[in-house]
Amino acid sequence: MAIYINMQRSRVKMKVAFFISEFPSISETFILNQITGLIDRGVEVSVFASQLNPTKLVHPEVKKYNLLEKTHALNIPKNRPFRWLKFIFLLILAIFRRPQLLIIFTQLKRLNKREKLELFFRASVIKDNRFDIIQAHFGPNGRQAVFLRQLGLIKGKICVTFHATDLSKLLRVVDGEKYYQPVFEQADLLLPISYFWRRKLVKLGAKKEKIKVHHMGVDVDEFKFSFRELGKKIKILTVARLVPKKGINYGLKALAKIKKDYQFGYKIIGDGSEREKLTKLVKRLKLTKRVKFFGQQTSGQVEKELRQANIFLLPSITAPDGDMEGTPVSLMEAMASGLVVVSTQHSGIPELIEDGQNGFLVKEKNIDGLAKTLVEIFNCSPDCLTIAKKARMRVEKDYNVKKLSQQLYQYYQSLLRNG
Repeated sequence: MAIYINMQRSRVKMKVAFFISEFPSISETFILNQITGLIDRGVEVSVFASQLNPTKLVHPEVKKYNLLEKTHALNIPKNRPFRWLKFIFLLILAIFRRPQLLIIFTQLKRLNKREKLELFFRASVIKDNRFDIIQAHFGPNGRQAVFLRQLGLIKGKICVTFHATDLSKLLRVVDGEKYYQPVFEQADLLLPISYFWRRKLVKLGAKKEKIKVHHMGVDVDEFKFSFRELGKKIKILTVARLVPKKGINYGLKALAKIKKDYQFGYKIIGDGSEREKLTKLVKRLKLTKRVKFFGQQTSGQVEKELRQANIFLLPSITAPDGDMEGTPVSLMEAMASGLVVVSTQHSGIPELIEDGQNGFLVKEKNIDGLAKTLVEIFNCSPDCLTIAKKARMRVEKDYNVKKLSQQLYQYYQSLLRNG
């Protein structure tokens, strides 16, 4: 009889709820890859997003897997009066249809008004609340999952993936130990994306036995390895959001130092708050003819540019507001494609790139170091082909999304087996 019951259970699809901030996001392919990887393994996935992104630049996988049909989002209006009007409307609905949601306002005394409001908005779109796993991306979403389960509004094991900004920039405005204490105590599994952030979690008070480092990754099969010999004009590429932590201004200043002696073209794909400032910097450095901004592009266009470039440049830094990188997926894509990568000794990047072996690293904000490294590559001082091959092998071994999806699935199975 027991064997029969176990066989019946094995035929039932695992149900996983994703708690994320925005969907779909063109810059967060790592979450998309995780979702599709689980669906490929027969998992029933539901996505609960704080905001539904109306962008026209949607990854083809979103349509292929009909993910918008699996996504539930109740956008919180940015306009304060509209936000309260929407809240009042939903509150009236809850009083008559789902009075259990009102418990959010009566039992969570430790939360401020804004947190309760956001929690109420999220809970209002969760109809079927029984899951095997609740997978939260970024600490604040994990915190919401923990409180909703505590109130009995959702059921399931909770896994929280920590990326970087949730353990860097956020901690400038909250007390990390107090803020994450409920997560550390009640979540079933903590998944930092690098050992760098694992150490941060332990320092904040998380128990080591609850932590497993789980990298973000790329589908290496989508990126064909093709090494381009360095010609007279070197093609440099950056794919990144144009925000301070990407350190693009330092890369531009490094290139300005060597512009008289070397021919190069520099393409920057991405958009963000720093674009106007960077455009002015390009003019001031007299790099207008060398540097081109292309804004946000589709994944297909990014892959095309990766196939044509020689060097991938990402001089990441800790931003003035404390914001830090995780382990940039754009670096993994470049390494898988055969580019020589130049980055910095920042966050989890040294776990991906070993300086002089499969890429190059300099200290943060080191303009002279960046210029020197680029000159060495331009002069073919290192064996760039060997370095590029080792880079591809590194991504295949430890940052291959297919392997990582299987690993995550096994983590889930282990949690469910252990009750």
